[in-house]
Amino acid sequence: MQTVSLTLWSNYFDVASTALKSGHLYTAETMFAAALAEAENFDLCGLQQAASLHGLACAYLRSGRKAASEMLLRKAFKVICQTDYVNIEDLRSIACLLADSYMEAGEASKAMPVLKVAAGQIDRRAGSDVPALVPLLNRIALIYSRCKRPAKAEMYFARALKIETTLAPSKVARI
Repeated sequence: MQTVSLTLWSNYFDVASTALKSGHLYTAETMFAAALAEAENFDLCGLQQAASLHGLACAYLRSGRKAASEMLLRKAFKVICQTDYVNIEDLRSIACLLADSYMEAGEASKAMPVLKVAAGQIDRRAGSDVPALVPLLNRIALIYSRCKRPAKAEMYFARALKIETTLAPSKVARI
């Protein structure tokens, strides 16, 4: 039964992703919601749940429903941090979107733990020099800079720059 559920989830998710990319927000929302229901109802792994929540949050964000998007991003972040097998790019993207939402609301104190937890998870799972860390480190540095802590900001900017310069520029994730 789980194989059928995984196939259904995959179909919903693929259609939703395509709809989101092409700007068909109603279809994206409907299909991501169906993918999420499939993932939750049939207890698919956390990766499918987090991906569905992330996709639905992105669709909501594009359609102007910031509060609903933020709620889904918080749930996706919690799910993905509790999952053993993490898609590093999904974790990075979810953390950056959630932190950006907090920072736009002037809540850097909420953004910082999200960024640090995500950076720690990525560091432990993929290493301390992976490109997925760069946007997280830059956001942490920006928060420290805004809080008038230049030494801490410089430390994180330097670490991000070191990763960027040791890798080809096209391989560094930008978000």
